[in-house]
Amino acid sequence: MVAGLAGLGWAVADALRKRAAAKRGKPPACMHAPPLSLVQLLSITASGPRTVEADWLLGGYLAFPWNPRVEPFQGHTVYTLGESGLVAEQRQTWSISAGKALADSFTPTFGPRRQLF
Repeated sequence: MVAGLAGLGWAVADALRKRAAAKRGKPPACMHAPPLSLVQLLSITASGPRTVEADWLLGGYLAFPWNPRVEPFQGHTVYTLGESGLVAEQRQTWSISAGKALADSFTPTFGPRRQLF
């Protein structure tokens, strides 16, 4: 292994942690702004020299005309780094099924939107 590469996972974890801190609470562009939507980084660790893992919470209203609401759910993301140190693979697991997430995305919300967090 190239000298210094063993610590690369830690460096990427630190960079992702700093990026998350800068964007703290800001949901993806397809979601409304807080307090109607939120992404919260629960933890991030370098679990190996080329592996970074993150746990997060996401929920809120999608920015579509029918105002669909996605109830808060937890997720786990595993980033695998390639030889260059860039993310070569990203895998996610969610506490809800993909079918439920899809159904929630197309289900209109009637009445006033409420804060979920």
